[in-house]
Amino acid sequence: GLGAEIVHADAGTELTLKGPLDDENPPDTYDGLLRVAGDGSVIVDMNINNGGTSTQSIRVESGSTERWFGDANAPGPNLVIKGSVNAGFAAINVDARAAESVTLAAGAGDITFAGGVALAAGPGTQVLLEEGSRIRNLGSSNAYTGTGIQGQNSDIVNRGSIIEDLDSNATRDNISTGVELIGGSLGNEGTGRGVGPINMLGSPVYGSGDGGLIVNDGEIISQYGDAIQVASWNHTRITNGERGVIRGHADGNLIGTAGAAITGGVGEETVENAGTISGHVLLGSGRD
Repeated sequence: GLGAEIVHADAGTELTLKGPLDDENPPDTYDGLLRVAGDGSVIVDMNINNGGTSTQSIRVESGSTERWFGDANAPGPNLVIKGSVNAGFAAINVDARAAESVTLAAGAGDITFAGGVALAAGPGTQVLLEEGSRIRNLGSSNAYTGTGIQGQNSDIVNRGSIIEDLDSNATRDNISTGVELIGGSLGNEGTGRGVGPINMLGSPVYGSGDGGLIVNDGEIISQYGDAIQVASWNHTRITNGERGVIRGHADGNLIGTAGAAITGGVGEETVENAGTISGHVLLGSGRD
């Protein structure tokens, strides 16, 4: 087993974590908070179970890294999730704001959460959801609101899926956001095989802060709100490629602007479309 709640990987090293042995209930599962320290790579090749609680699941410790102590070019830490994180409703369930990169591994990485932020990334953090990975909100029947990924000047690439369970109990107070982009970029990459969906009851993409870049070649679909909401005060560019689908209010008008696919704010928005946008494109009061 782990034997401690803090694991440390030195720069240039790779540490793979397996959970406490559980012959009766495989695969191995770790309960509680896993704290990651150092400048190396940590591969979480086990399941973490904090479902139904407010316990944080993973935290990358900022004070343990060389970058924290002033070396802006220091490598790591790099976090790779290869197991299932059954998160609850902590304010931030996986806190990777101090990480250089976070990867949800292909066909294996999974974060399921009831509320709060599933995964938080910080300035310069590279976030990659590989094909077959998933971030899943349990849906409005849990009576919580949440956000799949919150990126603060981060670079996010989704080749997996960011989804919210569909149910009949949705209200404007308990539906969730897929990606909150506080500056930085989002690349939602599709391959024509259903890869790259961000499908939420609430807004799949919410942009704020100092603008950003949103490139969609997959699906960005909201059941009850605007597919992309922009509230930044600077320039936001939205590019929808040939395979891209952006659709708002697919099932109703609980939040946002009725019938809208994209809504803008006080900043400057540029929308380029070579794919399909279902719904109104309502640019804001800025220079668009």
